[in-house]
Amino acid sequence: MTATDDFAAGARRLAAALRDVADDPADQVRLLLTLARGIASAPTAGDPIGLAEAAAQAAVQAVMRRAALAEAARAAAAAQPRSYDEAVVLRAQMVEAIDAEILVAGDAGEDQTVAALRALRVAVWSDITSRAAELPALRDILSPGPVPALVQAHRYYADPDRANELANYAGAADPNFMPGSYRALAR
Repeated sequence: MTATDDFAAGARRLAAALRDVADDPADQVRLLLTLARGIASAPTAGDPIGLAEAAAQAAVQAVMRRAALAEAARAAAAAQPRSYDEAVVLRAQMVEAIDAEILVAGDAGEDQTVAALRALRVAVWSDITSRAAELPALRDILSPGPVPALVQAHRYYADPDRANELANYAGAADPNFMPGSYRALAR
């Protein structure tokens, strides 16, 4: 293997290690997309050495971004959104990040990379869209006053066991004092 191959393998291992930091696939996606978007360049001089440094930085950044995107796609495939709305947000985040990298690769004339990223985009889009179709949408829950989650769970789902779920969606500190409006699963 060459030094370039070793570096690329190291970038993939780093992205995989970052994914392993979080247990929840949604958190994994968030961490990896942050890496894919947040690699900053150090300033370089305008002389030949500085230009070479800038080219090397750009290459390293591209490898790191693409490794992070590939691992984020794996995390997105493992993610289990609870609602259609959450799945649509996940899909939009992934597609936006992949589209941004497609533009970078296209501007650099990296046609094979563009083709691979487009295939990744199609796979991510198809996977999340097909899983989203099976999920319930979110709906607005409106209450005239502070009604406990237990009562609302019975009212909306005929299932008081879902009171904690409603409290989580509402972000309520205490399930006995639910906010007047929030979004929760429609079914």
